[in-house]
Amino acid sequence: MADSSHQTPDRIAQLLDRVRGRIKRYVWIEGLCIAIAWLCATFWVAYLIDYLPVLAGANELSAGIRFVLLMAIAIVLGLILYRWVFRRVSVRFSDRSIALLLEKHFEQFGDTLITTVDTSESNETGDLHSEMMVHATEDALSHVEEVAVEQVFNQKALLYKVAGAAALLLSVIAFSLASPADAKTLAKRIYLLQDEKWPRQSLIEIVGIEIIRESAPAETFGLPNTKAFENGRVVVGQGADIRLIVRADGNKVVPKICTVYYELADGTRGQRNMRKEGQLGGDHQTFAFSDKPLRGILESIEFEVVGNDHRIGTYQIDVVNPPTLSEIALDYSYPKYTGMDDRVDETWLKGMSLASGSDVTFNLTANKPLDRAFIEHADLGMQTDMYFTTVQAVDETEIPVVLIVQRLIIDEAGALDLQLPGPVTLRHEKSGNEIQWQKTSNGVQYKDEDWANADGRIAVALDDDRLASCHVVESQDEFYYMIAGMQRDINLQISLLDKDGIITENPHVVTVAATNDLPPSIDVALDGIGTAITPDVSIPVLGEVTDDYGISDTWFQVQLTERDPYTFPIELTQGTEVDSNLDFRAERAKLEELELKPGEKLILSVQSIDQYDLAGDPNLGESSQFTLDIVTPDQLLAVLERRELGLRQRFELIIGEVQLMQASLATVSNQLAGVSPVTTDDPEDQAEELSEEEQQERDASLRLLRVQRALVQSEKSNAESLGIAVAFEDIRAEIINNRVDTEDRKIRLQDQIIAPLYSICETDFVELDRLLKELEKSLISGQESTDLAVQVDAQAETVLLKLDEVLQRMLELETYNELIELVRDLIGDQDDLLEKTKEERKQQVLDLLK
Repeated sequence: MADSSHQTPDRIAQLLDRVRGRIKRYVWIEGLCIAIAWLCATFWVAYLIDYLPVLAGANELSAGIRFVLLMAIAIVLGLILYRWVFRRVSVRFSDRSIALLLEKHFEQFGDTLITTVDTSESNETGDLHSEMMVHATEDALSHVEEVAVEQVFNQKALLYKVAGAAALLLSVIAFSLASPADAKTLAKRIYLLQDEKWPRQSLIEIVGIEIIRESAPAETFGLPNTKAFENGRVVVGQGADIRLIVRADGNKVVPKICTVYYELADGTRGQRNMRKEGQLGGDHQTFAFSDKPLRGILESIEFEVVGNDHRIGTYQIDVVNPPTLSEIALDYSYPKYTGMDDRVDETWLKGMSLASGSDVTFNLTANKPLDRAFIEHADLGMQTDMYFTTVQAVDETEIPVVLIVQRLIIDEAGALDLQLPGPVTLRHEKSGNEIQWQKTSNGVQYKDEDWANADGRIAVALDDDRLASCHVVESQDEFYYMIAGMQRDINLQISLLDKDGIITENPHVVTVAATNDLPPSIDVALDGIGTAITPDVSIPVLGEVTDDYGISDTWFQVQLTERDPYTFPIELTQGTEVDSNLDFRAERAKLEELELKPGEKLILSVQSIDQYDLAGDPNLGESSQFTLDIVTPDQLLAVLERRELGLRQRFELIIGEVQLMQASLATVSNQLAGVSPVTTDDPEDQAEELSEEEQQERDASLRLLRVQRALVQSEKSNAESLGIAVAFEDIRAEIINNRVDTEDRKIRLQDQIIAPLYSICETDFVELDRLLKELEKSLISGQESTDLAVQVDAQAETVLLKLDEVLQRMLELETYNELIELVRDLIGDQDDLLEKTKEERKQQVLDLLK
């Protein structure tokens, strides 16, 4: 009896259990509504922040941001489930707590429900207690049927939450039904983190970039000018002009404009509109952009392209240095005939020239590793392809080599389309065996039958049986080009292709002029020979014979009227100087047919050959030709006498000018001595009345003028007199060289005319000039010296007397020549008379025989 009284009645226990169940259901419903509301709200937020930028032409959220967003959604969802569901559901509500909850909401229990629950849970006994429990239990049971459990809960708040969650869920469902593709895309992008793009009204794509070039090096290597992006990147050479090409899908909305948003490596940002090219053709519309910063691009650039609602990118253009020749050096060997030493590693300079026939090797170094090089040698009609690859050594290491294929332009124009990635297998040109390679302490070696050093070019055959050659290099940024025996100017156009696929914007032009060996240069003159010579002449020749690389042989070339030319050797002094006499009397003793006949003409020249030993004969050089008339001794003397007469007449004019100069100087001397007044030939000066001071100034000016004129005249007369002396010296030399006069005449010319004239010019005139300059200085300074004027006058008179004495000797020589001419005429008349007598006697004999 006691045990049963301590148990909660079944009806009350059921009520408590029913309330407890409703609490858990309420918690679940509320928590799930909040979770659903959170998921639906984040669905729309994710849609807005991921898709709305697309409508503005921006990109979707990146995968990283979407991952962060998904993590935030999941974390908040977990917090919601934990906070509003799992933590609350896991709470165990006691009977007393439920009873208190019911007592709070249903006052009719009057604490009987809580009393019943508490009494059933206590261990107290006693009649009084039992009666109270029974009474309370009965009272509580009487009100159990009146309890409406729903009133315990805030049904309105729960309904709001359910309605809100339902509304959000229905909106998501409606969106999914209305735009299943968008809903699917959003689910993939947000919840599955896939990179599927939102559908666009417009669709654009990058075609690539076109490199704009003035020349066509790309075609040289068989490469297109357009480059496609690989993994969103493309590499170009610094300074290149680039044209970005974008294509819009014509089956969708074609954007009115496409815009490039870019950022340079230095952080500079900007945007430029692209230009629409042509009309909508086929299924696409082309847009292009080639202005700054793509024109002459200098640094790397990242960019995106937006057309209507479609943005593509990020793309990157990496700018690198284009391949260029950083160093050009020459090894060359001169032809043997030059006698010059070989040159090694000499820096190439623009305008450089080498002797024709030289062997030249161009040592070329690029600024970066190369993939190919193409050399066009248009002067020879040759083009050379070079492939930078590797061969495998026996120890499986790789050795860099350059493969060379040379061919005629007319056979195959442009570069070869060969792909030779290393390591390559090369075969010997003759045997066809595979070449083996090895590295040693002395360098690289190759083997056919025996091992040999790989120092120069090695003839090889490629897989397509094309013949080629190769040479080993230390690195793939160097190579060389050889020309043996250059016979003409070298004009190489060198195009380079590097490992990044960058081509030289313009071919490098390397030129070397071929200097043809010129004939020897001969500069000679006849010494003491005029335009006429006698048969016994000895012709002195002075001068120089020069050549770039030395003289082989030199000789006189003599051509007489209607005869074959004669040659006479010349021995050069000091290797180049000509100082030789051609003595026809001595040569006639050796060669009788060499007879100079009066009335003929003789053409004389000096000829020389150099040591050129290449194609053809040595180079022949020839001096100016000297044409000489062959005359008799009497005819030559007559010519010389006429020249002497002309010189004497010129000399008389010189003396006349010196006389006037001396008279003017005498006037200056007399004026300074006060012997004669100053006179002038100007009528205005004579009519003008001057003060004493002005008169003195005028007189001083006139004296200075006379002295200055005398100085000019003295220098002039000195030069002219020296010319007379030289002319007489030439006459004397002609007389000697032609062997036409007596010793007495030669002595007269030398001792009485030539030597005195040289003495006057080199001594007397010089002293006169010195005194005149001193007198000029004294007059300019105002310190007029009478003694100095007297000395000048005396020296001028001395010069005049000596010149007159030479003139008298000329006149005597002229008289002597006239006597000689008279005797010559008598002898000639006598010879004519004897000839006529012989003719008459012959005629008489013939008459007697008739």
